[in-house]
Amino acid sequence: MALGFAGSRDFPDTLGRALTRHILGQFPAQPLVSGLCREGADAWCLAEALGLRIVPDDGTLWLGPGASSEPVWYASTMRIRLAANTPCITYEVHAYPYRGDLGTAGGPARNVQMATAESAARWFLLWDGKSNGTRHMLATLLSGGARVEVYTPAAPTAPELRVATFQRADAPPLRIVYHGPKEAARVVTALSGDAPATLDVYGRPWLDVAKHLKGDGWTLTGAPEPWTR
Repeated sequence: MALGFAGSRDFPDTLGRALTRHILGQFPAQPLVSGLCREGADAWCLAEALGLRIVPDDGTLWLGPGASSEPVWYASTMRIRLAANTPCITYEVHAYPYRGDLGTAGGPARNVQMATAESAARWFLLWDGKSNGTRHMLATLLSGGARVEVYTPAAPTAPELRVATFQRADAPPLRIVYHGPKEAARVVTALSGDAPATLDVYGRPWLDVAKHLKGDGWTLTGAPEPWTR
């Protein structure tokens, strides 16, 4: 089972590294999925698991402080040369670098590529609650039915997502996915059937969204449940 890591660059560094270390400790020696961002969860999973750090703008990977490395890309596996004139060691890292050729669309395109190719992975998102890039990744994963745990600075020990299903006679079922303790929970995405809904509820308090939907003729079908694949 591969472990997918994504998140916000503004997620607190110390907390992010501690969470990543804790997650990797529960699932040792598993393949890793990374978007190779030099900051945040992409970099932390490599640093904590393999001792790698991403330094230059070109995404070159370095093994440990000052070590020489020569990354070679093929298929979805990354090979890291430990030092000059030494054999390559192959780690199973499924790497999806930013699509710079697409300009501002490169981030969302990379998210879709990762979420589609790695739908069977167990995903961990470290989200600052504000980043649109992480929000897009989360919505993309959820619409594909992926198994996702979300950590925020406000709820670092409560990663469980919950989903509430609403029905109305003239529309497909609407699923509202939210995160956090009930009174402070915030909506992270809305799904109409299996597709992202056009409803603009991102970041709004869950209780306010539920009240608004009920006033608009939607009926909550049972109690909200944990998000499961």
